[in-house]
Amino acid sequence: MTTLGEFFFNQADRFGSHICQVDANINKSETYSSVKQRSVRLAIALRKRGITSKDVILCCSKNTIDNTIPILAALYLGAKVVNLDSTLGVRNSKHLVSLVCPTIIFVEDSSVGFIESSLEQTNLTPTIIVFGDSDEYEQFSELVRPQEDEEEFRPVKVDIHDTAVMFFSSGTTGLPKAICHSHYSFLQMMTIGQEYGYNLGSMLHFTTFYWISGMVILTITFMDGSARVFCDDVDGETILKIIQDYKLSAIFMAPVYTYKLTRAENLSKYDTSSLRYLLTGGTPISPEQTKRLNNLFENGEIIFGYGMTEVGRISSFYPETNKKLMKIKPSSCGQVAPETSVKIVDPGTEEVLGPNREGAIRVKSPGVMVGYYNLDSSQCFDSDGFLKTGDLGYYDEDKCLYVVGRLREMFKYKSWHIVPSAIEGVILEHPAVKEAVVIGIPREEDGEVPAACVVLKDGCVVTNEEIERFVVERVPDREKLRGGVAFATELPKTPTGKVIREEVQKCQIMAHILHGRKLNSIIEMTTLGEFIFNQADKFGSNICQIDANLRKTESYSSVKQRSVRLAVSLQNKLSAGDVTVSCSKNTLDNAIPVLASFYLGAVVSNLDASLGVKNSRYLMSLVSPKIIFVDEASVAMIEEALQGTDLEPEIVVFGRSDKYRKFSDLVQPSPEEASFRPVTVDIHDTAVMFFSSGTSGFPKAVCHSHYTTLQIVEIGKKIEFEEPCTLNFSKFYWISAMILLIRGFVDGSTRVFSESLDADAILRTIQDYKVSSVFGAPSLTYVFTHADNLQQYDISSFRYMLITGTGFSAEQYKRFSDLLPNVDIIFAYAMTEIGQISLFNPKYHKELMKSKPKSCGKVAPETSLKIVSTDTREILGPNQKGEIHVKSPGLMVGYYNLGSTSQYLDNDGFLKTGDMGYYDDDNCLYVVGRLKEMFKYKSWHIVPSFMEDVILEHPAVKEAVVVGVPQEDEGEVPTACVVLKDGYVASSQEIEMFVAERVSEREKLRGGVTFTTELPKTPTGKVIRREVQKNLLRCLE
Repeated sequence: MTTLGEFFFNQADRFGSHICQVDANINKSETYSSVKQRSVRLAIALRKRGITSKDVILCCSKNTIDNTIPILAALYLGAKVVNLDSTLGVRNSKHLVSLVCPTIIFVEDSSVGFIESSLEQTNLTPTIIVFGDSDEYEQFSELVRPQEDEEEFRPVKVDIHDTAVMFFSSGTTGLPKAICHSHYSFLQMMTIGQEYGYNLGSMLHFTTFYWISGMVILTITFMDGSARVFCDDVDGETILKIIQDYKLSAIFMAPVYTYKLTRAENLSKYDTSSLRYLLTGGTPISPEQTKRLNNLFENGEIIFGYGMTEVGRISSFYPETNKKLMKIKPSSCGQVAPETSVKIVDPGTEEVLGPNREGAIRVKSPGVMVGYYNLDSSQCFDSDGFLKTGDLGYYDEDKCLYVVGRLREMFKYKSWHIVPSAIEGVILEHPAVKEAVVIGIPREEDGEVPAACVVLKDGCVVTNEEIERFVVERVPDREKLRGGVAFATELPKTPTGKVIREEVQKCQIMAHILHGRKLNSIIEMTTLGEFIFNQADKFGSNICQIDANLRKTESYSSVKQRSVRLAVSLQNKLSAGDVTVSCSKNTLDNAIPVLASFYLGAVVSNLDASLGVKNSRYLMSLVSPKIIFVDEASVAMIEEALQGTDLEPEIVVFGRSDKYRKFSDLVQPSPEEASFRPVTVDIHDTAVMFFSSGTSGFPKAVCHSHYTTLQIVEIGKKIEFEEPCTLNFSKFYWISAMILLIRGFVDGSTRVFSESLDADAILRTIQDYKVSSVFGAPSLTYVFTHADNLQQYDISSFRYMLITGTGFSAEQYKRFSDLLPNVDIIFAYAMTEIGQISLFNPKYHKELMKSKPKSCGKVAPETSLKIVSTDTREILGPNQKGEIHVKSPGLMVGYYNLGSTSQYLDNDGFLKTGDMGYYDDDNCLYVVGRLKEMFKYKSWHIVPSFMEDVILEHPAVKEAVVVGVPQEDEGEVPTACVVLKDGYVASSQEIEMFVAERVSEREKLRGGVTFTTELPKTPTGKVIRREVQKNLLRCLE
């Protein structure tokens, strides 16, 4: 064993007049003698410049007669050789050049600009030498002129275990690393190849010296004096002509390029009888393509080898003795190479596995790399000194090795490991498919689902559904393409044809669209009236609703009976499409008109008395109710709200009234109730209307059909955590109360409602009725953390605290979790227009819930979500803030009497939520504010919620709102309105300083801080920001 420099120097003399290399692009050849002469001359020139074994020489050039010369010259001097490929791009090459710090860079003239860009913003100042013409840099041709002492020149002697040559890893999963081979390890790789006993002879290849295959082929030719023929990426017919003209006996090409040969026209026109070996590797070839290649080269052998830059050849078939195995095992990469050991290891337990058991491939060989340049490589080897290849595979009873994928490429669907290459092999069997890559797409509780990116053959047409069906018929259930199929004209690849899966993943996450799980339907899609009418019989004696204020309960049977009686009383007055309005606090009675209206196909809407006369007048004028159900305390408000309108609805009173019909009179027994059946209407007709929150203007009426309402309910049920008894405080004015009511008819659970926010009352309710979940605004958590006598109550049934609407501080989250460790806080993100959008599922996301208290979870089942730039409308990736757009089968029908809803949807049918947010690397969603709440200070966008979170970290602050206050020349300046905790004192200056220390310059509270005892809010606790801003402006006048 000697150095590579000595090896090349001495072997060149043996084959002096033989052709060493041929540039088939320009039909130019060079002998071994000439190659040696020019490389010696260059070595002498470099030695005069002080190049020693400590230096790194880098080359960046396509294959030419010249680019071999610096490699050999550097090896003669004991310097380290490394090569770049200009197709890597500036970002990667900048990383690699900075990694290896070359003393000299040899570069072709067309890539000088690329190298200059790669050197920008680095501290490197290498000498640049150009292949070709250059006015700025030295030319290579000047350095290979005759030298006086070239006859006496001998290669430098260095330690054969020193690094001689470096190759960069393929970069398919991240930035490339520099793989170091010593003189010894590289020549050992060559020796292992020789031990197969067959002479490859003259060989054609397309790879540059950036790839180990280029360097290996150069070295092989110096072993036996054969010719190395190279050319650029050309068409199949040109390749066949080159084989014919140069009588080539071997060709090395990536699997993807073999299609150029089999698709070439005029195949019979060329004499390819000299070709004995077609060597390939890297990615699998389909059985059909293998057959086509065998038909094309009847006298040749297709040798699929398995190797790695880190270790060289690991396995292949030996044509002389393995001919039968090669034919019957076309998907195998052969038997283990000479001097090499392979074991298959369970990646979890490290157990060494036997035949036909898939695991991680480990390999040991004298050709193994020295390590990664300037990186600790110890973790790359196991305790027995075997290299961890990162590949998955197995061997069969004949000790033939099969590589089935990469550990990094593997992903988990539920508890199943999915090996992409297995599915890719199936897709490639489709007659229209040219290439396919399968990756995992994150999907709610499923982990990652298989998705495919497919390139079709020229002229072929096929749909994604057809590909999906094709795969379904050939794979187990877990390998179905649940993530869908996307088509591409080409796949992102390295120069040797390896697919860059990381880039595919970036495109394939369906343009950064997140998808919730797809699950089987659990609710029959019918009208709400028919659904509730039929389901009530299933849960007859179960408790349907509990009024915790009066401690009264009602069964499903009773609820159905009373709602049917009311429907019978109203059926001559109320028709399908008519609107009913209810305005009442929560009682056992106020659910009954809702259900009766559904039975009759009427449209349900609800008012909240706290809205006041002005808003109520506007809303009733908007929806024109036929009947209004109202509690006696709100009769006067309704009467005043109707004044000045053209409306003449019938008013029905919950309670006593001498003026209007009483609700109690309408639910008396009727002979018709036994035969009553709900009216049949179109399930896509509007069934219920909710008024938008009105935080930024007059509310609108959000219309949901029977179908969309049941879809929202179903999506909620698919989240899969049990809520046998839920306590809530919201009225039917809010979608949350309506969904809870209807949800009970899905599973027979109990809805408990209460008016009181007193801690004792809530704790007693949870104890007495075994409440399992509490639904409310974030402020409700303070009731628990401020309770003095929590320990007096048995609230062990309490499992889930469901929060929606606004965020709350990390400190409060911690206080609540520390106080009630068995209760999961579930912060959900939802909208009246579409229902549930995201939340954490405590069944699957416990750790994420704890580590990401500010997140509102993962995308809900059946839901898709994307983040869109507010400026460019580009779909953004992880950790980029933009507007949240969402699509779901629960999407509203529209806004009542406001014409087309197209302005609220994007071109793909996604709802523009008006919320600003982002998702992180775990696909967890964060809502950071409203677009309408944002304001501009100078040229900066200010997001109030971010600053509010900072203020809430102050120990004295209970609530905070930040708004923009107009100020001369600056646009709007951040101004805070703060509510302090009981018993706490803080000055405005203290709050301002607290914030200034934690935010950027533009986010300082230049408008100051004002204090208030309470913030103006909607009935569910949403802050009415326009009122806050109005009050602040009034204070500043």
